[in-house]
Amino acid sequence: MEKNTRSSESSRQKASLYSDEFDQLQQILLDYLAGPGKNVSVYGLAKRCAVSEPTLRRIKKGKVKTLPYATTVFALLSYILKEKDFRELTKKVGEPLASYLHEKFDYAKE
Repeated sequence: MEKNTRSSESSRQKASLYSDEFDQLQQILLDYLAGPGKNVSVYGLAKRCAVSEPTLRRIKKGKVKTLPYATTVFALLSYILKEKDFRELTKKVGEPLASYLHEKFDYAKE
């Protein structure tokens, strides 16, 4: 029983570690899906940005235990913001996601 308690505490710590980043990612996704003139479903977005539909649904509903992999975050943001260049994307997205991406892709720093 003690093992499960530690595991759930560890998950909560991981989830809270990047809670601001997740909140920003979730808001970007929600804004995109609700945007004027947007007629895109989560399924359609998943196909276009190569991020799995279940992952997008969990982000949308706020039901994630940890922030998705940096490559997943980059793929989603790259599609939504129509920007493939790492530096330009991090400028567009702003903080705290920009710092998260720089931390995970440290080779891209100047």
